[in-house]
Amino acid sequence: MVVAASVFAVVQVILTLVIQPALTALAVVVPVAYAAVASVTVLPQLIAGRFVRARGAIILTAVFAGFFSIPLTPLGVLVVPAFALPAVAVEGVLWLGRYRWNSRLLWSLACVSGGLVASIISLVVISASLFSTAFVLSIVLARVCSAIVLSFAATAAEGMLVRVGARA
Repeated sequence: MVVAASVFAVVQVILTLVIQPALTALAVVVPVAYAAVASVTVLPQLIAGRFVRARGAIILTAVFAGFFSIPLTPLGVLVVPAFALPAVAVEGVLWLGRYRWNSRLLWSLACVSGGLVASIISLVVISASLFSTAFVLSIVLARVCSAIVLSFAATAAEGMLVRVGARA
């Protein structure tokens, strides 16, 4: 599990670095779009969880990605909890559901819980002058919708990995 988590963490770091310039522009111009697009960075964690199917795989991938990202992001050490807290939420829901990986509803709820935590984290860095009820709700909605899409994407990616014969 550690090797697989490390590999998926490296993929997450690379994905984050690749989309970072676009995220920076979106954060200034269209913060709600930023919330939706930034969610893509957790996809490798979710794929790791689906592929490895072991307790803690999502959290371990997130923590590794956080530590690997420290020297590469302006967040510094704060990137670790930024990556790990949504992963803890996902794993928490999976734990409550006894890790029934084949339950589409449980998997979607787990991903949505991660999206909710990510939306709370993202509110910390948004300028107070932008805050309104509609703005906060749109950020949360963007994260939740992205989480639902990512739940399907992770399941599809897992299926592709299995079909090509990859093993955890």
